[in-house]
Amino acid sequence: MLRRAAIVIAIVLASGRSASAGVLSTPEGYTPEKSWPVIVSLQDNPDPALTAKSPYFLVHAGGTGVECSTKIHSYLKDLAARYNIDVNRIYGTGFSRGGHELLEQAWHYPHLFAAIAPVC
Repeated sequence: MLRRAAIVIAIVLASGRSASAGVLSTPEGYTPEKSWPVIVSLQDNPDPALTAKSPYFLVHAGGTGVECSTKIHSYLKDLAARYNIDVNRIYGTGFSRGGHELLEQAWHYPHLFAAIAPVC
């Protein structure tokens, strides 16, 4: 049974040779009959306000370069296998170093994000 309130759980996924942790927030009132947007956050500690009663999935992926892109792709693949996400509504955000890394990821993978909001 799904909870109606937004829940935050830590998920551990394989990322290359080592395991890495990401934070997943499920949308408030999630139902699999509807596709839901995803926000990928590349800042070190996403603001808890991003997860409170959110209408989207929130995935936290840190790191730089290949490590970061591997995490993002791995997390999104796992998320799509578990939930009904809207692959046309994947958004990215990041602050400071995370904003810079988001710009790099969007440059290398322009098809991945519907929009980005880096704060550098």
